Amino acid sequence: MEPTPTKIAILTERANIALGGAERSVRELTDELNRQGIQTVLLTAAGTSDSSRIHVLCPSRKAKRTPLPLIETALQEHLKTNPCDLLHSTLPVSVADIYQPRGGSWRQAAIQNAQSYPDPFRRFFKRRFHFLNRRRTQYLLAEAKVLTANPNLTVAALSNSVKQHFLRHIPISPDRIVVIPNGIRLPEPPPTQSVTDFRSRILRSAGLTPADPAVLFLFAANNFRLKGLFDLIHALPLAARKSHLPLVLAVVGKDNPRQARNLAWLAGIEQKIVFCGPLPDISAALAAADAAVLPTWYDPSSRFILEALAMAKPVLTTSLNGAAEFIRRNRHGIVIAHPRCRQALADGLLALTHPQTRTAFSQAILEDNLRSEVSITRHVRQLISLYKQILTRKNKTQ
Repeated sequence: MEPTPTKIAILTERANIALGGAERSVRELTDELNRQGIQTVLLTAAGTSDSSRIHVLCPSRKAKRTPLPLIETALQEHLKTNPCDLLHSTLPVSVADIYQPRGGSWRQAAIQNAQSYPDPFRRFFKRRFHFLNRRRTQYLLAEAKVLTANPNLTVAALSNSVKQHFLRHIPISPDRIVVIPNGIRLPEPPPTQSVTDFRSRILRSAGLTPADPAVLFLFAANNFRLKGLFDLIHALPLAARKSHLPLVLAVVGKDNPRQARNLAWLAGIEQKIVFCGPLPDISAALAAADAAVLPTWYDPSSRFILEALAMAKPVLTTSLNGAAEFIRRNRHGIVIAHPRCRQALADGLLALTHPQTRTAFSQAILEDNLRSEVSITRHVRQLISLYKQILTRKNKTQ
């Protein structure tokens, strides 16, 4: 019988869920492990603790980015007096048992980040001189080092695409990479009034009335360029010319909207794009939207798309998004090759303007029970199974 772990430590850089999807995912993971009976503590490099289950390794850093060597030193000191059965790390540290990078492969992320720039010269410069980003380079090199130096380290990839990226860039056996598809805490149905208020506010901002039969698309991300917003703005007028209904795009996220606003103005659609800023909860926005759109250049497995699927909302994304592996093309939504396929992106938007298409996608999502598939509960069950396998292996070698 496989041994069950009694204490797990999860290492992350920051635990503040307001910072983004990776931080929120790690907090949800910690909470769900504890709910499923595995005592779990979250080790965070910096910040402040708001729970007895969170320990800050470098409290003097406060909210600052913490160098990786400093994190590893503080981690090893902590583990001397606070041992655990397994260390599950989102950072590339040498003492980890499981490495689960929430942002996917650092090298692939650098490649796709360069690719996301619209200007060819900028793309060339970013590819050629990516090492000038010192923090990314530090993590990229550390990732390759720990995976080649520690043969007992297991990678828990959030999608099959992430596994392929590691195999492409690092000489590692495929057996050491286990695909455990990403999961989220399932959103609760938002209050009807919140949904009505959001949709009314967006349509009024777009120069329409709440009664107007418009199609509302929702885009949510904190890095507008990398997640394909600029490409979406270029494609939206192509779809709008063929649509018999007004198309409106609501943009949620904390990125600076200046460049996106300028592109929208040049495209003549500035009034039809509404920037909402960051929202603590997007469930009302998703419920109010007709479809969720994320033509991303890189995402190991987008929370936004998983949340949309959990709410049976039609989606449009790219094959560069690991979350697309949950989607059967033209059954649950639309998946295009990459954001610069402008006509394919426009055609996908146009398809989503038809109520019959959206209804068919939503019904298929419900019939295939994707809500259960994208849940953090399923994700953690698979993780616990992996924990047991690794503990069994460790016990045999001791």
